[in-house]
Amino acid sequence: MKKFYILTFVGIALLLFAVMIGESVISKNQQTKPNLQEIHQVEQQHQVQTELEITQANQTKVTEIKPIPEETEKKKELQFMKPVEGEIEMNYSPETLIYSKTLGEWKVHNGIDIKAERGTAVKAAEAGRITDISETTDKGIEITISHADGYQTVYSNLSTKSMAAPNQEVEKGQVISGVGNTAAFEYYEPDHLHFEVYKDGKLVDPNSIF
Repeated sequence: MKKFYILTFVGIALLLFAVMIGESVISKNQQTKPNLQEIHQVEQQHQVQTELEITQANQTKVTEIKPIPEETEKKKELQFMKPVEGEIEMNYSPETLIYSKTLGEWKVHNGIDIKAERGTAVKAAEAGRITDISETTDKGIEITISHADGYQTVYSNLSTKSMAAPNQEVEKGQVISGVGNTAAFEYYEPDHLHFEVYKDGKLVDPNSIF
């Protein structure tokens, strides 16, 4: 009987020891077991921090982008005016022959003759730069003005060359001379301005630019 009690006591002791060991293991497991709520909070904080960093990076990139410069002023289109007001006495005819009263023969005509009284002010048809001033027997006093876009205008049979100078910048409508009678080849024609136009070195009809 005494032996039975001893064995029972030993069994109970072993059982209590096993229970204590189990609780210790469970406690350790509970301590090492990750807390899901804490993990979720950490993930949320990390996500918020990542989104904040991305937003700041995007804002930095936006501020680094240089604004597109405004379009520069559009190139001014040329709008030629008649150098003198008047009827066209002789039209542009670079291929068809026209009779010349002065020469008594038929010839081509590379410009237009604008009828105007002698002394009438001759104006620059557009803004530009005077590139040549000359005086010859056939065309008399002549002034050439170079304009933008490859245009040149030529004013012949002028009265004077004292109102202009080589390389002088002129404005549209600025008086450069007067209608004269200095072109010997058109001496017997009515008083007029002989006007020619070139585009990129080639003759064009002056009527097409007005």
